[in-house]
Amino acid sequence: MIRLDAEECRDLTREWLVTNGLGGYASGTVAGPNTRRYHALLMAALRPPVQRVLLLAELHTSLLGSDGEAEPLSTPSEMWLDGMLPAFRWTMEGRVLERRIWMEQGRNRTVIS
Repeated sequence: MIRLDAEECRDLTREWLVTNGLGGYASGTVAGPNTRRYHALLMAALRPPVQRVLLLAELHTSLLGSDGEAEPLSTPSEMWLDGMLPAFRWTMEGRVLERRIWMEQGRNRTVIS
């Protein structure tokens, strides 16, 4: 199993990619920020495998702190592959938030859970 710690998660050269079999994909850096113009959570191929259209670039995630204020989450504290799917974990004040990203095969659909 591939598992990256907090220090490795800050490396902007580490990337992940999930595809849908049509030429569409979701991709990004493990650290979070999109550093390339083709990074996206949903890049759909309207005429497979070409004519790609950016439908969702990124999500901005925050977690409520103990003071009730929203704290933006940036670099995950851990990243690993759950099977073939990228999974991310953020830890804040003893609380944990996990995110997994996958694409439905044969559809221009990204699922983020």
